[in-house]
Amino acid sequence: MNLMNLARTTPVSSRPNTGTGWFSLAPYEERNGREINQYQMINAQPEVSDFSLDELRLADYQLGRGGDRANRVAQLAKSTHETLFRKPILRVKRARGQGHLSMLRGPSIEVCVGPASCSCADKTTCECQVSWTLPTALLSHHSPFLKAACSRNFKEREENRIALPKDDPPVFARFVEWMYYGTYDASQSEAVNIDISSWILGDKLLSTQFKNYAMRHLYEAYMSALFPKPITTRDAQYLLENTSVESKLRLFFLALLVERFSDPMRLQGTTEEWDEVLLDHSDARSFLLSGFRMAPGERKFVKSMNDYMSQDEPLLQGFGRMNIGGGAT
Repeated sequence: MNLMNLARTTPVSSRPNTGTGWFSLAPYEERNGREINQYQMINAQPEVSDFSLDELRLADYQLGRGGDRANRVAQLAKSTHETLFRKPILRVKRARGQGHLSMLRGPSIEVCVGPASCSCADKTTCECQVSWTLPTALLSHHSPFLKAACSRNFKEREENRIALPKDDPPVFARFVEWMYYGTYDASQSEAVNIDISSWILGDKLLSTQFKNYAMRHLYEAYMSALFPKPITTRDAQYLLENTSVESKLRLFFLALLVERFSDPMRLQGTTEEWDEVLLDHSDARSFLLSGFRMAPGERKFVKSMNDYMSQDEPLLQGFGRMNIGGGAT
């Protein structure tokens, strides 16, 4: 049975979407008393009236009607749909392997994250400061910063307690989750982008692998061809306040900002809000202005993902940005 016969014999609600290239197009006529109304929209044709224009267009692309670019878009849309809707969202987390299990044995140390005092009335439900008791070997393997606190002659080793009063417990919780499982849950809603705050914590802890894990998430989200994540003033302000001028994360976001600044779909915030952000950070303002002096087609600043991956930092160089001996900052 060919497609024309199938259309005549199949109820509209159960017909498959086979695009628009298999039937003859003609204005659809509808009689209204003495008047005859004509509809020339393609989805007014009886053969495809059950589908929207976008559904028909995508079906044509998937069947090779529309040229090379259209075919690439269709394949990307199909893979994105399978990723978002066909794969299970809940993943069973597995430990990293037998070699990783050896790091869970031996002595442990207490890590207290968050301010020692707060203004919460109910201290029993307060989560401004959270403590973890974690294997020393596990912390030492994933963070040279914490390894120094655990092994060198600092007060943290003597008290068997590391204090991180300026860090956020939810962010450190993701680091703990990543240490055990090699991943963290990025679906939670927080004031600042989860992967941005994770990268910044990884930079402080000198955890190169944790930083690169967060950077991969960021790059894929902001550089997505179909649904790119928009840049917000809140994320930009937090990032610029907590990264050094030469950091990989900052360089990525400044390049992204120049390319996307004139696109309201990829940049959120009012002119006044962005003006406030840029006034506080001269390097971002200068980089943006230099980009605007170029033709729009020449504003190609974002590099490949590998260019934003971090390398292990020499310990002395890393410790120069920290203050371990008097308590971690």
